[in-house]
Amino acid sequence: MESYNLVFLPDSNYSEVIYDNFENIAEGKNIYICFTNNNTYLKNKEKVQFISFNYFGKFKGDFSFLDKKYDRVFFNLNTIFTTNFYYKYIDKNQNFQHAKLVFMFWSGELYNHPAYKGKIFDKHSLKFKRIYKDIFSSKPIDTLLNILSMPSYSKYFDLNSKMDYFCGFLKSEHEIYNNVFNSKSEFVLFTFLNLELLKLPENILSSEKRDIMVGNSGSVENNHYEILETLRRADKNDYGFIITPLSYGNKKYSDSIVNFGDEFFKDKFAPITTFLKREEYNEKLSGVKVAFFNHYIQQAMGNIFFMFYLGARIYLNRTNPIYQGFVDSDFVVNALDEFDKYGVTPLTVEEIEHNKNLLHKFLNKDSSYNFYKRIIEL
Repeated sequence: MESYNLVFLPDSNYSEVIYDNFENIAEGKNIYICFTNNNTYLKNKEKVQFISFNYFGKFKGDFSFLDKKYDRVFFNLNTIFTTNFYYKYIDKNQNFQHAKLVFMFWSGELYNHPAYKGKIFDKHSLKFKRIYKDIFSSKPIDTLLNILSMPSYSKYFDLNSKMDYFCGFLKSEHEIYNNVFNSKSEFVLFTFLNLELLKLPENILSSEKRDIMVGNSGSVENNHYEILETLRRADKNDYGFIITPLSYGNKKYSDSIVNFGDEFFKDKFAPITTFLKREEYNEKLSGVKVAFFNHYIQQAMGNIFFMFYLGARIYLNRTNPIYQGFVDSDFVVNALDEFDKYGVTPLTVEEIEHNKNLLHKFLNKDSSYNFYKRIIEL
């Protein structure tokens, strides 16, 4: 009996890239399942099968794919709904008896789970955080959800603990994942991103501007306030504008950051509050020489890679696992607590070239192809 790969995909623009790479490397060997009620991004991918769902754990769609035999199950952006489907239809299915479970790490699967106890918000951001996961992960509610065969965080935990492989860019995050979920998964170097996908401008000219970038969005996890407070210590004559992308995320939170920025920096503060085309966005940031990302968890990887490409000095929160991950990978990055030492001074020419060389090493087209080839052959 012929065997296949089962690939779970979210309804995301990244999923189009994953689909194309799987088809390029193992055409005819993959079955794609997307849980969605909207079907926004994958409607033109003819091999994707769509399954609708609701919060009561009810699924609707064509389940005939379960009759095939599988060697691997790939989880992209695993959720409590994917988990619920897995335990209802796959866990005891003999066609999956020897299938390896391969976790393609996005970010939220770890940091949005109640089992993750690390710090995520500064004092200001904490006012805007959601509390629904704290409610639904409480023992009485979780027990009731399991009795009713509804999606639950405890089942989500169990599935994460069963993964055979963790495919991600940073070993530091894999260590946290295994510790949080009591998992014995093996680390496999992988990233969805590559230079082509990032759409980096090929011939960007070195700008004489000395702008600063703060955060990547209006999501609460950016913790902008701590950075704005830090930047008040810098001489305003040493930099141009403080560019702060806020075009998506929590509107109330974004408004609060705009108010602080205007109060602290007057006309030096330049928030981006409307969506820009990629070319416009790249142009807006082309003069950035120093970038601050105060996430306590992995976010903004595309923007961080873009800043490496521009040659910017990048500040990361030391407690964020991606800080140690980049240090381990030999990138020149700074921890936020080093601000008093380096301030808003740009990197040296040698440091800029060093980071760019590493960027091309990890994110060139051949490397991207090999990342996918390896995980498909696990």
